[in-house]
Amino acid sequence: MRKRYLGLLSIVGLLLLTMVWGCSGGGGGGGGGGDVAKASISGTVIFPSLNSLVAKRVGLSTPPSVTVRNLAGAVVATATVTGSGTSDDPYTYSVAGLDPAVDYVVKVVSGGQVMKALVDKNALSTAVTNTRNIDAIATTAVLLAEKKLSVTPGTIGESSNSAVTTAAINNLQPMALESSIKGAVNTVLYASANATPANIELVNLAYVVAALVNTGVSPTQFFSASNTTPVTAIQYDTTATPLAAAPVTPTTAQSTLATTASSYTPPPVNSVSYASDVYDFTNSTVAPLSGVSVTTIGLSPVITTTTDANGVFVLAGIPQSTSFSVKMSKPGFADAYSNTFSLTTNQVISGRPYALYPPSNLTGWGNSTGNGVIKSRVVAATDLVSGYIGGAVVTATDKSGGTAYPVKYIDNATGNISSTLTATDDANGQYVVVNVPAGHVVDVTASKSGYTFTTRTFTVHADGVSQARVVGTSIVDYSKVAGTYNGTFTASDGPGGTFSMTVDLNGKLTASTSSGTTAAGNVTYVSASLFAFSATSSTGSTWTGHISTTKILDGTWSNPDGSSGTLTNTSAKFTAPMFSGKTYSFVISDGRSGTVTINSDGTANATTTNGNSTSSWVINSSGQLKITHSDNTYDLLTLTSSSATTITAIDQWVNPALPSDNWTGTITLTLGGSAPPSGFTSAMISGKTYSFVDSSGFSGTVTFNSDGTANATTTSGTSTPSWVINSSGQLKITHSDNTYDVLTITSSSATVITAIDQYVDPALPSDNWTGTMTLTLM
Repeated sequence: MRKRYLGLLSIVGLLLLTMVWGCSGGGGGGGGGGDVAKASISGTVIFPSLNSLVAKRVGLSTPPSVTVRNLAGAVVATATVTGSGTSDDPYTYSVAGLDPAVDYVVKVVSGGQVMKALVDKNALSTAVTNTRNIDAIATTAVLLAEKKLSVTPGTIGESSNSAVTTAAINNLQPMALESSIKGAVNTVLYASANATPANIELVNLAYVVAALVNTGVSPTQFFSASNTTPVTAIQYDTTATPLAAAPVTPTTAQSTLATTASSYTPPPVNSVSYASDVYDFTNSTVAPLSGVSVTTIGLSPVITTTTDANGVFVLAGIPQSTSFSVKMSKPGFADAYSNTFSLTTNQVISGRPYALYPPSNLTGWGNSTGNGVIKSRVVAATDLVSGYIGGAVVTATDKSGGTAYPVKYIDNATGNISSTLTATDDANGQYVVVNVPAGHVVDVTASKSGYTFTTRTFTVHADGVSQARVVGTSIVDYSKVAGTYNGTFTASDGPGGTFSMTVDLNGKLTASTSSGTTAAGNVTYVSASLFAFSATSSTGSTWTGHISTTKILDGTWSNPDGSSGTLTNTSAKFTAPMFSGKTYSFVISDGRSGTVTINSDGTANATTTNGNSTSSWVINSSGQLKITHSDNTYDLLTLTSSSATTITAIDQWVNPALPSDNWTGTITLTLGGSAPPSGFTSAMISGKTYSFVDSSGFSGTVTFNSDGTANATTTSGTSTPSWVINSSGQLKITHSDNTYDVLTITSSSATVITAIDQYVDPALPSDNWTGTMTLTLM
């Protein structure tokens, strides 16, 4: 079928920074709150193979034990390990109840294989479960830390040593140390021309450690003075060219360790990290871009790194509360720049990649050589990735003298750039400012009724593109009218028909009619109980009207030719009889599913793909169903349609403690509580042909032959994968490059199957992807 290219979220499991990540879940569940004074950590145990520093090793003979230790070596917790250690089901661990004021070492043992990772207390958060993956690079960082502290290998997390103190660990900045190793790997693998001798030394050391773990030799023993047995490992020469695997002696490895430790300069204490990704935006091309040089501007010393195969970069060791910007460059592209900003905590910018364009694109926008460009989007704070705000007027003002630069907008329907904000500009929120003199500092913001906006400050560079999204915060609660309105329309010049109108949580309106007309526009605040809407249709008609908070819609439409008509709809609200004492099965738009029993006493019991939970429920004055979980997060369901057996709704998951962690999707509830299908069967697949489309838009057809082979024709070409149904009832499709898709069924009928689709690249776990797929029998 195809190779999937992913943004930053796909590499979270392998990022070497402990960053704050919250749940992005939805209805029917919710985790326990726990003791807010304690910290918890979890992650993946990734055993290396010789050909990859990050590959998950299959079929380990001994399940690993995971212990959490303090700096003196005392075991403070034994972690729970799940998974079978295969690429389908990797080892994961979790442990809770940790004192956030203590530094820890996590130790993994599987037979002769030993790995470790430092957990710096300054990187621990008590608000969420902290991600901490244990792999060869983490183990390499521990060895470097011991060398930097001039202590015997194995001292940290094994025995008490006066040199291994909380202050010493803090000064080393272990997260930045791991990031340095990861950055070196990215540079050597994806931009070898930029590799420095220090990069190559770090990579060679990491490959030695990977080989030691892979072959069951303790890294601590290998780097001790008494060891004489070599290990076979891949190494790179001084030109960053990989050499064939060959024996590496302890003496050579110990020399490399000493060199890398002496060259590592820890960043400022309590420094922070910034992670994002870079994409190739050549005309219609949108793909992750590896080998991009990423450099800070305004910091001393300068921090540099390189993007990996997924376009991801991590800049570690950034001083807190210090203004800086980021430059991204690669031959063949115009340089890209961020806005100027400062950080107080680690930050991950996911789903909003920086874009590199060829110089010809800048010329096409109207920019003259020697001047700079500012180009980005206007988005809503509730959805920084795709919550584009329509109708926002952007302004760009020079901080010196107040010059106002002309702002242009990109029409989503035509791609044309115009100084006039048109109806279809609303669909993508893109703006562009060209011909800004190099070196000038410019403030960019926006305005629209019902919103307040951030101001982005850019230092503009010659022939470069400055980028940062302008974020709008709604001062209007559109959730009161968000939903889908299915109604009828009448026409003055002939038959009418039906329409379906959807309003999202940012007040954006989209609609379609039974006659094929579409419309797009916006909802605006009128009063606490009344909103107005205005939209333009694909036939040039104007739709106007009102929506009340009781979900009643009425409106009119008129055409330039003089024809007109009315729009009428009455939408129901949730009622207690729909729920009280009933059991529903549910499926959420991100693929999760389960069953929930709504008790008449205001409690609810859910069994979901994330586990079991008990929640409370209430129907508010707006007719929305609010489900509150034990950790005080909640789901707010806004009814879109219902029948005697089925309910569909907009599902808004809210985390009051972390507003940036909120999520919006859809949920379908089916009366009766029947569980999702138990799994695929050969009868569903063998000898049949399906068309398919997944949640990333990838599509095609596939024929499943009875001999276990398949023939696929996709938007990426043709292929001949193999297929099998495993013991868990999952459909595994293996491709010629050893990547594979694992499909977990969520619903099926005689002609349509929906499933969670997990794409796995065993050689590059950072390239893994999870979404949904729909297969339709042909």
